Amino acid sequence: MRTLSNLALAALVAGVLASSAVAKDGFFVGANGGYDFSSKLMSKNAKNHLPDVIEDEDIARGINIGDDTGYMATSGGYNFGLKAGYDLGVHRFYGGYSYGGGRSYKTGDEILLHYTYTSLFYNFNAEYLMTGQTDTKWNEHKLVLGYESRIPVMMGFKAVVGVNFGVAFLNVDSSSKYVDKSIENDNVLIDNYSENVKQKSTNFLFGANLGVAYEFAQRHEVDFGVRFEKLFNAEAKVSSRTHDADLPDLKPTKGEKYGVENFGLYVGYSFKF
Repeated sequence: MRTLSNLALAALVAGVLASSAVAKDGFFVGANGGYDFSSKLMSKNAKNHLPDVIEDEDIARGINIGDDTGYMATSGGYNFGLKAGYDLGVHRFYGGYSYGGGRSYKTGDEILLHYTYTSLFYNFNAEYLMTGQTDTKWNEHKLVLGYESRIPVMMGFKAVVGVNFGVAFLNVDSSSKYVDKSIENDNVLIDNYSENVKQKSTNFLFGANLGVAYEFAQRHEVDFGVRFEKLFNAEAKVSSRTHDADLPDLKPTKGEKYGVENFGLYVGYSFKF
């Protein structure tokens, strides 16, 4: 039994060496695409989680209402890319461009404000209820350099393990709609507001992939597997902000610190020259 195991191991090693020996070095071009089951947009200093009740002393201080706990928006999305590089048989080096899109997340907030003024001749009581919904969309344009180890296994199949790094240009578009209900000494007023904020950031990127490739007709390869990608937090710049003229100005002095994590499936094709 032990002899058979040794023979099987020797045959596998011989097959790997033989496949490596016939593999030709050369340039290649390729394309890939897939679906991300999870795309997480994270922010370290977002003012997105608002307190349930805001008292009049907060308004008097003129603070940027909200907390600093940040938030995480989760969505699905698609990805596709192009790449070119040099294939050394088992080792592959490449550079490329990829795009991730189709990511969106909706969240709602409700804010209750109390204000009371009392004097010898006049009493004023007010309650303000603001409800709103924010639709956040984001996408990434990425430039990467990568390495893959493509180990021959059997009958044209290869095990693929890869890493890549680069720079990502992240775009975040948030559209909000609010309904403001005011009760001032039993007088009820209802107003509607809307605003749109667009932010951009440049993030360092790291990614990894694990999959299987199949080579046919010596020049063609198809592969599929799973991928993970992380865009590290970077401060964004507010590129534009539009809102109703009478909406209170809560624009932050700086953009938020955004980061992204993507996880999903990919398929690809490459042609070797």
